[in-house]
Amino acid sequence: QSWQPNLPYVIDQPLSVAAGGRLTLPAGVIVKFASAGSTLTINGALVATGTTNSKVYFTSLNDDSVGSDTNNNGGASWSLPSDWGYIYFTDTSDDAVDIIENAVIRYGDDAMLKIQKSSPRIRNNSIYSSGGFPLHIYDQAAPQIQNNDVWGNLTGAVKVWNAGMPTLQNNHLHQNGGFVMDIEADSQPILIANPIDNNALSAINVSGNLTGTLTWSLNTPT
Repeated sequence: QSWQPNLPYVIDQPLSVAAGGRLTLPAGVIVKFASAGSTLTINGALVATGTTNSKVYFTSLNDDSVGSDTNNNGGASWSLPSDWGYIYFTDTSDDAVDIIENAVIRYGDDAMLKIQKSSPRIRNNSIYSSGGFPLHIYDQAAPQIQNNDVWGNLTGAVKVWNAGMPTLQNNHLHQNGGFVMDIEADSQPILIANPIDNNALSAINVSGNLTGTLTWSLNTPT
């Protein structure tokens, strides 16, 4: 199914794309989530591809800055972190197809982008104002996270655990409210040229139990 950039789309309860299905969001599509229980689960494929001048938006129903006053309350409400739930790539999602590119993703909960044992491409996006770490990557997930602006989140930028293996390259990680990254010891992120500045703690927090052999890379953010 392909949604078109005419009127905003509102998700007011859990929505899922079944295994074998595909949701396509071309440039200019605005998706608004109504509440903390509003989520999008990808068991099949999500293709969200904006352009530099025409983004795809994943945002709150309270966000009147795009798609106008969708809830028709005269601007009586405003957007806040944790206004909505998450976008969840499951272990059955289609790694060969899944992509979010040139999108704005904002005002979701902790784990606003949840990636489990899958490998979507997340690139050239603005990801901000989540209620925690917007990116949660776990269970051997190996997404390509490239050229994103990740900022202004309540806790940090990226959380990796349970043998997560993301590649993070050329992401600007800044103005986040805690450790910029939180990593369990058994995870193996590849970190390449990610500039970090003005976070509460511009460092990587490492915890857990290391049972194998792990080399910490010189390419970690500084």
